Amino acid sequence: MAYTIKITYTFILTTMIEPIFTCNETQKHFDTFGFAKINLLNDEQIESLLNTYNKYFLNKELKHFTSTNFIPQKTERFSISNEILATIAPSINDNLSNIKLWNAAFLIKPVGNDTEFKLHQDWTFVDEENFYSGNIWMPLHDTNEKNGTLYLIPKSHYKQINTFRAQTIHELFFEKEEILKPYCVPLNIKKGEALIFQHSIIHYSSANRSNSNRIAVVCGFNSSKATLKTYFRINETEAEEYIMPDNFVFDFEDGQSLNNKPNGTFIKKITIPHQTYINSQEDLISHFIK
Repeated sequence: MAYTIKITYTFILTTMIEPIFTCNETQKHFDTFGFAKINLLNDEQIESLLNTYNKYFLNKELKHFTSTNFIPQKTERFSISNEILATIAPSINDNLSNIKLWNAAFLIKPVGNDTEFKLHQDWTFVDEENFYSGNIWMPLHDTNEKNGTLYLIPKSHYKQINTFRAQTIHELFFEKEEILKPYCVPLNIKKGEALIFQHSIIHYSSANRSNSNRIAVVCGFNSSKATLKTYFRINETEAEEYIMPDNFVFDFEDGQSLNNKPNGTFIKKITIPHQTYINSQEDLISHFIK
C-alpha cells in the first residue's frame, strides 16, 4: 500500500521548541505529523555498517527480534554502538542540530510470521512541551510491508495528543492495540534514507515474511538543552519522577533493572494523568486519530 499525504500545516503548538532540522520544510513536517523522512547515508556508509553487522552476526542464527542495545555483554554493546556512530554521526550532524545523540544499535528482524513488533509508544524521556526526543531509524536495505517496515499513525505524537509513558505506566491503548492498527500507515524506507520520529508517536513494525533478515540501525536523540527523565509508578494514581544520566537506557548491567526503581535523582511525586473519558472503542479512536 502506497503512503501519500497532503501536507497542510495547522499548528496547535503553545510553545516554540528549538528546531533540530537544517531544512525548514522538514522541521514543519516533523512538528505537524510527528515524523520526517530524509536522505542520510551513502553507499559507502551502508557498506561500512553492513561490515560491522557481519563482524558480529555473520555466523549467528537469530530466531527472534534482536536489538543490540539489549545485548547482555556490556562491552560488546558499546563496541557495536561506537562503530555505528563513527559511520553515521557525520551525516546526522549535517542534517540535524541542537541535539544529543544516544548510543546506536542494530535492529535485526529475522524471517518469521511471529516477528511483528507490537504497536506502542516509546517512553517519555524529556519535558515534551519544551523539548524533542526521538529515534533515527535507518534500514540497510529497502523496506516494505513484506520484510518488516515501520508503520505509524501520523499526528499521534505528544504535541497533537497529550500522553504520558513509562516502563511501569501503560499506554492508553494497552491490550487494545488491534483497534488502532488499521489506522497505521507503512513507511517504506529505502536504504540510504532515515525515518526520524518522535518517541511519542504510535508505531509498530510488521513481521518479516521475506527470505532474509531485515537489518536496520537506530540511534535515539534528545534536544541538547533537555534533561533526561523517567517515571516509576508507585501506586494506581501516583508516580515518581527521576532525572537520569545520558544513555541510561543503554548503560546498564542487567536489562531487567530497567523494570526496577530508577537509579537516578528523585525529583518529586506526580499524579498520573487519568483519561477516564476513554470508555469505548469510539473514544479511543477519536482520541488518537486526527
